[in-house]
Order: sequence, then structure tokens, then C-alpha cells
Amino acid sequence: MAAQPPSAGGLLGPPEIHHPPSSSAEKKEVPTGDVFIDLMDTSFNSAGENRPLMGLTENSSPTFISTGNPHLDFFFHVVPDSPRETVTTLLSAAWDRDPLTALKLVFQLRGVRGTGKSDRESFYSAALWLHLHHPKTLALNLPSIAEFGYFKDLPEILHRLIDGPDTRKLANGAQANRRKHGRRIKKARALNKKKKLGTKEERLAAELARVKLEMDSAAALRRKKRNQMACRAVDRYNRDPHYRFLHDRVSEHFATMLAADISHLAAGELGKLSLAAKWCPSLDTCFDRSTLLCESIARRLFPR
Repeated sequence: MAAQPPSAGGLLGPPEIHHPPSSSAEKKEVPTGDVFIDLMDTSFNSAGENRPLMGLTENSSPTFISTGNPHLDFFFHVVPDSPRETVTTLLSAAWDRDPLTALKLVFQLRGVRGTGKSDRESFYSAALWLHLHHPKTLALNLPSIAEFGYFKDLPEILHRLIDGPDTRKLANGAQANRRKHGRRIKKARALNKKKKLGTKEERLAAELARVKLEMDSAAALRRKKRNQMACRAVDRYNRDPHYRFLHDRVSEHFATMLAADISHLAAGELGKLSLAAKWCPSLDTCFDRSTLLCESIARRLFPR
């Protein structure tokens, strides 16, 4: 039934309400032949079911939480001071997508000669994750670690496997506490000196006795700690085959490079010397006490 014309002063409205279009006259999408344009037309103003989650940047600007590609996420989101959990979570997702690309990104983290981010802590977190999930991959790529980073990265990884991933932070905190304790002791001694109890000779003798007692106690404590560290290193080496394999590969790489350097030095080929001698742990240092690496290297360099 046709619409009645409006009375005077009434509303007319748009023509469509008086002459509605037929279904055959509805506008249809006509492909343009360009895949990108056609896809943009079909999804224009569409929320999309798989749209990535959004968040805020440090400057409170809107951003996508994920790029949709785990390798890009690892590359962009792993930055200095990233929490260890963030590094391992992103690395796990990247490894599931393509292990080789993920491994390259791990080495790019450590690149120190214009080849990467030089992000030491994030690299160590990734290296410990590799040892946990893919130990042989880490052990067989040690020469590349020394090439992209430093030789010292090799004993550092062993050290963190023995003492824990947070060993450096704990050591720095303990050192700060020792400084505070030392300042308190100095203040107490200064107060005691002001009291001047006894004669000068008596005070000097008491001070010498106190110093000797402290030195003896500190020496005994160091010996005990050194023995405990050695026992822990031997126990880990004997009971953990993955750690033993990594430890042997580190020792072999140092021994091989040191032997080659000795040959180069004897031949006068100084330009071919590596940095193995510089970063090889010295006897009774932190790395040696925690890993016994010097003994392992010496056994390979000087076999009986």
C-alpha cells in the first residue's frame, strides 16, 4: 500500500521510505583485482575476532601487546633489565615457532661488536633456559658464544648454573652489607679509642690480639667456604650429565684455544692470538672455586 502524502505542516522524510529499493538493487561488493584493497574493503570497520590485545607504552600511548609473531616479540620486547621470566616466556614461544631463528636471536642479544644488543643479563637468562631445555644445543655452540660475546661468558654460564641465576645480584647486595657493617665497626672502635682504657702498651697489645683473632677467623671461614664450593662443584659434575657435558665442552674450548695460542706465540704470529688467555680463570679465583675449571683445563693441556 502506497504511503499517503503528508498533510500541510507534516513531515515528508527521505524518498527511500516511500520507494524502498528492491532486494535485487542492493549494492554488491565488486572485486577490484587488488588483493590488498579487496581485503581492506571486506574487513573495513570490522573489529575482527583475532585482533591482538592492546596495552600502553611507558609513555601511556596505545600499542599492541604482541606483534603476532613470536620472533618479533622476542626481538622488540627483550630489552635491558627485562625480567628473567619475560625473557624465557618469549624465548619459549619463539623456539616453538622456529628453533633456528630463535637461536640466532639469542646470539643477537649478546653481540658486542656491532652485531647485537650487548644485553648481557638477558643473554644469560636465555642461555640458562637453553641449558634447561636444549642442553646440547647450548654446549655445541660455545665457540659461537665466545665469538659473539666474550670468552668470559663461558665460565660465567657455568658459575650461574652452580650458584644460581641471581648470584651476581646477591653478591652485590652482600658486598654493600659488608661495607655498612665495616663502617659501624669503625665507629665503634673510634668510640673505644676515646675512652682510652688502660695504658698505651696495653691498648696496642689488645688491638694486635684482636686483629690476629679476626684474621684467623676469616682464614678459617674462607677455607671452609672454599671446601664447600669445591664439594658442590664436584657433586654437580658427577650427578648432572648435562652440566658435565657443558663443563667438558667449556674446558675443551679453552684448552684448544690456549694450545693454538702457544703455537702462534712460538711462531711469532702475534696477530693470530685469541683472548683465551685473558679470560681463562686463574687459580683460586671466583670462577675456579665455584666450577673447578682450572683443573679441567689443565688436565687437557698437560695430560699425563
